[in-house]
Amino acid sequence: MYAGFGRLASALVEINRSNVPVRVYSRTKEKVVEASEADRRITWIDPQDFSAEKEVWLFLPADAVPEFLKENQPYFHPETVFFYCATKGISADIAPLLQDKQQVVPVKFITEAGQLKKDGKGMAALPQEYSSWKGRLAETFGETMEIVIAEEKEVLALNKAATEKAVIAAEELRNEMKERGLPEKLINHASRQLIPGVINSYVEGRLGGFGQQVIKERRGNKYEN
Repeated sequence: MYAGFGRLASALVEINRSNVPVRVYSRTKEKVVEASEADRRITWIDPQDFSAEKEVWLFLPADAVPEFLKENQPYFHPETVFFYCATKGISADIAPLLQDKQQVVPVKFITEAGQLKKDGKGMAALPQEYSSWKGRLAETFGETMEIVIAEEKEVLALNKAATEKAVIAAEELRNEMKERGLPEKLINHASRQLIPGVINSYVEGRLGGFGQQVIKERRGNKYEN
């Protein structure tokens, strides 16, 4: 069961081509019903039926999770496993809200929903303490998700830094090119294709001449300073 059906949750359903049904609860029922019309694997689930689901994926914002758990606790199965996916949230913060034999397993995705759809594959992290769940996650996502071991705060720092660097790069490019009088259409295309493409080339060690020159200048300047 998915609690929340934002961009990440819908992307995960889209790239996973298994025939396993996905029951979804969201405050915007219309959104789920619309998605179910396009994908028959998706069905709406009422809170009264939560007890039938022993695995609940929390795709809600961190600040919305406590209210969701408190409000629906009477409906959850006493042995429910909650997979906690909010990047900004720490699982220890919601653990006191669980009852009986319920447990929380932090699963943090190192991805961006739109890019995940394009690539068809992403990465999810489990803390070392929860490494025994790695097989279950691999079974759930199949080849669409690489499961790695990393702590919650590490993933938060990485996602935050990567987002910040990406936004700064796009902003700086836009501002500089606007000052040069370039059309916005060209700037947007470079942001969508050139920046991600160069980053991929850098990671894979296949930078072209321009990229290699930038690296040489940056490393040279670093050593000079």
